Amino acid sequence: MNNATPLSQLPPTPVTEARPLDKLQSMQAAIVVEVDAADEDAQRLKAMGICAGRRVQLVRVGDPLIVRVLGSRVGLSARLARCVSVEPCEVCGPRIVLQQPDPPVS
Repeated sequence: MNNATPLSQLPPTPVTEARPLDKLQSMQAAIVVEVDAADEDAQRLKAMGICAGRRVQLVRVGDPLIVRVLGSRVGLSARLARCVSVEPCEVCGPRIVLQQPDPPVS
């Protein structure tokens, strides 16, 4: 039996300010809103899966910091992390499982 809370019943997510990735707290999840880096660095981040719209989670603070993205952990220098703007979110955090919508009835 799936005890997940339907998305429609979750409380609204408070509006948050974007901040650099390196300013998240350990284990905090966020959505990437912008990557403001030189072309080579932006391509490197994209190759690691860090791009606008992607969910990330800061696993370990430091230099390098560890970020979970697409199910993998990647090491990222603090310099590169400062180029990534994120919006922290609660709904995309690890503790909430979203329920899939019921299929349409024919």
